[in-house]
Amino acid sequence: MKRIGLILMAIIIFSCAAVSEVDAKRRKNEKPKWVDDPASAYPEAYYLSAIGEGDTRSYAENMAAGNLARIFESRVKADQSVSNRYNEISDNSGVSSTETTDIATNVNISSDQTLLNVKFGESYTDQLGQVYVIAYIDRMKTATIYENRINQANAKIVEFIEEGENVKSRTHSYAYLSAAKLFHAQLDIMLQQLDIISANSRSMIELDYDANDLQKKLNKVAEEVTFSIDLSNDEDGKIESVLQQLLTSMGFRLSDNGLLKVEGSVNFSETDLGRDDYIFVRYDLQLEIIDDRGNIVAALAEKGREGHASFAEAKARCVRKVQSKIDKTLQKKVVQYFDNLVK
Repeated sequence: MKRIGLILMAIIIFSCAAVSEVDAKRRKNEKPKWVDDPASAYPEAYYLSAIGEGDTRSYAENMAAGNLARIFESRVKADQSVSNRYNEISDNSGVSSTETTDIATNVNISSDQTLLNVKFGESYTDQLGQVYVIAYIDRMKTATIYENRINQANAKIVEFIEEGENVKSRTHSYAYLSAAKLFHAQLDIMLQQLDIISANSRSMIELDYDANDLQKKLNKVAEEVTFSIDLSNDEDGKIESVLQQLLTSMGFRLSDNGLLKVEGSVNFSETDLGRDDYIFVRYDLQLEIIDDRGNIVAALAEKGREGHASFAEAKARCVRKVQSKIDKTLQKKVVQYFDNLVK
């Protein structure tokens, strides 16, 4: 009888263990509450959070970061080109050299938003292999990081303004004030992001410069950066017109003897490619912009050909191609020249 009792007890124990194991597997496969309600795991008072899903963990993380960025998109208009220029100059100025140990991840997403201190929490894989990941920002810790970055940028802007006012060279003065305006643009983005992360932290920040006054100073010195254009073979002046428009859009002023000298040539010539139905025209553009110390600010050399039934239209296509090349590449090189003066 005792033996039967022991057998029954063993059966009960094993049955309970089996049920517990099945129950544990069932609970493990259940979709967590945070998948549909991220605030249940990361309360909104303390965190910003978003869910991402995908076939792999890395893809789910990218989606989660992108969804987190959308929280900012409707209120913060970012420009990736501004962010890239800011990072290049700040990396050479020591602006972002601190708090690196505090920043687990700096996530860049296609929305042009750059978010600091993004972290990834729980993950869940369903029975179909779909991976879910939660991305979050700790409001308090991240606000501190933003405050440090903003204070550093603020100090650098004040330094750039002082340099721009004290340096004798007009080109260097423009470079410093342009860098100050660039840093202000990035700082303004960080302020807007901080307002979403922690409105209280944003309200405590005061800047040591006036943005409107900075713009006036930049406009004034830009007018003092004059330029002249000497372009041979530009018979109808269309290429010169594009160059003039490009440089005046930066605030510079056309002059007979400019600080910046645009020199070069443009040539259009008919070429025989052995086709009776089409006339082909080659173009050859050679440009240099030289500063008042004889340094090359920017250079552009472009060659190619365009075809059409008439010479006039083929040449017109060449002109449009040359104009496009100037618009796309030359201004970037000029901007890079002034950024390099600061770096």
